[in-house]
Formats: sequence, structure tokens, C-alpha cells
Amino acid sequence: TQIKNGAPFDLFLAADVERPRLLAAAGDSPLPPRTYASGTVDDPWLNAGGRCDAAPADIAAALRLLIAACLVHAAAVAAVAAIVLLR
Repeated sequence: TQIKNGAPFDLFLAADVERPRLLAAAGDSPLPPRTYASGTVDDPWLNAGGRCDAAPADIAAALRLLIAACLVHAAAVAAVAAIVLLR
């Protein structure tokens, strides 16, 4: 919607091919769409053992990782705020 209303953009990524094709067909894209990757990834990625289903231990590990990432982010924001405020 934003692109169709004239919002500027440098790059448009989509999870499907339909949206870029619709924009190009409507004349809202300066270039035709390009497909950089396609297909389905069948590699196991959820956990080290390659299981496709998440066990409670996997969810707990993911939550610990999320909490750690949030704490690191909060510390970085606090550090930047302190630097800016102490100038």
C-alpha cells in the first residue's frame, strides 16, 4: 500500500512472487521482479539433533536465548543513552 501510494523505496523483499509481480504490472516498480531463491529448505534446523518438533527443553532454551538477547539490547540502549546524556 505504501509503495502504491508513492512512498520511496530502495529494495522490496517479499516472501511470495505475487506481490512484486503485481507492483510491476501496475507500473509501480522501475524494474521487473527478480527471484533470488526458491524452493523449500528441508534441512533440520530446529535443534542440534535435527528433530522437527520442539520439545519443552527446546522452548525453554529459546526463551533463555530471547531473555539474554533482550538484556544485551537493553544494556546497549542504556550505554548509548548514557553517552548521549553525558555529553
